[in-house]
Amino acid sequence: MAKDDDKEKSVENYTNCKNYTKCSSNESQQDDTAKTVETKKLTLEIVEKVTHELRAQGIEPTFTNVREQLSYGSNSTIIKYLNIINQNKLNQESLFKIYDIDKSEIEILAHKIVNIAFEGNLIAARKQVELNTARFNEYQKMYNTNVEQLVKQNEELIAEKALLSAELETCRADVKAKNNHIEELLNSNSSKELKDQLDKLTKQNKTLQDKLLEVINKISEK
Repeated sequence: MAKDDDKEKSVENYTNCKNYTKCSSNESQQDDTAKTVETKKLTLEIVEKVTHELRAQGIEPTFTNVREQLSYGSNSTIIKYLNIINQNKLNQESLFKIYDIDKSEIEILAHKIVNIAFEGNLIAARKQVELNTARFNEYQKMYNTNVEQLVKQNEELIAEKALLSAELETCRADVKAKNNHIEELLNSNSSKELKDQLDKLTKQNKTLQDKLLEVINKISEK
């Protein structure tokens, strides 16, 4: 009986040891797989390279095909990078379409730009012309006002000169009359009376000469 118990214990120990060895082996393999995954980090460049290789082989770079070609990396990471690659491709195609414009469309666009620029310059030119016209009208008004003032002043000076000329002629006539009277007195016999009248006439003559000189000066000033 004791021998049977010992035999059962021996079998149990052997079984436990075998299971332990198997578990240890599985854990070791999992660790190695984890280390391999850690060393192979999936990047955008790697996924993009795989897509180029598949296209070169005539294979569409779908998620399944890329996944099989890579054999590592999470599904979400692969999908994320494929979306980025597809979006970049669409952006490049859009950019090519922008530059692939028909020549006639370029000419039409250039014509529109020229028209817009011409219209803008025309509007600016019209505004400048209106501004210059307003300034010219203002200067013309000032000029006309100045001319009117000068004409009026000239007319006043002409009238004043005419008055002075008339006054001058009057003075000359008076002087001539006084001189004639002096000659008459000199030819008379009364010397005393002649002398008195002569002094009187001399004073009057001097007064007239002073007045005449004043009139001449006024005319010269004008």
